[in-house]
Amino acid sequence: MVHDGKDLEDLVELPAAFVSFKTRCASALAAQSQQHANPLLWTTEQAPEPREVLWNNLAIPHCLLLLQKIGVFVAATVLTIFFAIPVTAVQGIAKFEKLKWFPPAMAVQLIPGLSSIITGYLPRESFTHPKDFPSRLASAVSSQADFFITYILTDGLSGFALEILQPGLIIWHAIRALFRGRTKQPYLYALPYYRVIPFVSLSILIGMEYAVIAPLLLPVLIVYFFLGYVVYINQIQDAYEIVYETGGQFWPYIHHYIFISIILMQITMIGLFGLKSKPAASIATVPLLLLTLLYNQYCNIRFLPSFFVLPIQNAVENDERDEKDGLMEVNCETAIHSYRSPCSRPMNFSQESYFTQPLVSST
Repeated sequence: MVHDGKDLEDLVELPAAFVSFKTRCASALAAQSQQHANPLLWTTEQAPEPREVLWNNLAIPHCLLLLQKIGVFVAATVLTIFFAIPVTAVQGIAKFEKLKWFPPAMAVQLIPGLSSIITGYLPRESFTHPKDFPSRLASAVSSQADFFITYILTDGLSGFALEILQPGLIIWHAIRALFRGRTKQPYLYALPYYRVIPFVSLSILIGMEYAVIAPLLLPVLIVYFFLGYVVYINQIQDAYEIVYETGGQFWPYIHHYIFISIILMQITMIGLFGLKSKPAASIATVPLLLLTLLYNQYCNIRFLPSFFVLPIQNAVENDERDEKDGLMEVNCETAIHSYRSPCSRPMNFSQESYFTQPLVSST
């Protein structure tokens, strides 16, 4: 504990603390082992990157954090349930042909081309029984190829252009500079994974679904992913402030989405072969679906743990390399200074030296 000359009696004990180790092996063993007979009394985990630390949240008890997680889960569930209300309204619009007597629907008919846009951009499907899911899914997917081709083209041409221009952030930066003056802080920060990954996952799902049903969509998707690659390589290198690497922490999610897309594609093929009166082909696709599920389980057992824990073997090898290069003490001091609270840093402490440089050099 760093108290900078204060009396120990004046310090407030917090329910969380950072512990620095001289070796990666010791850190990995401490983070991955149970420290107390009661696991709720003393829990250990790998520390986040220094820029992600919210120092005010260290005072929150662990039990309260658990209640907050439960609250977020409940709120997300309630939001999902009540989202059925706008979905029902959209489905009503999709059934436009049956609602022409309704005054808003009659008003839509007065605008040239609007009714065709509404009915063409809002796909619809219904399920009367769970056993009809493959056939209904195959029928609905086959009939909506034009919609998804239009969606990919629209999202690719407009989304990537807006990503490069960043009009919203430019306007916000201009307003902030007008009222608060210009600052040297950038207004583009880390890559918005929360916004990019869902769109990429949806495109993967669309591509998997239509790879066999509507191959005409595949060239459009190839152009879409090529443009996305060019745009985000430029944004990562020249626009966003990439301070540290995530170590591939998002890859398990992408892997999960890819397998969901493959499974949905195979279920769709089972239903499509059934609609084409090809029972032999439909039955032959079932073992392929089972093999996909088994391979997904194998990948989760074989590769998924490596994304959450550091193998002791790799930690020892890295420690031996740092000791050979004479970087052991330097890395330890860097980690200690990086996880000092703002109130305990000396006045001449350089924020840039510890917050814009990685904790461990890759060279």
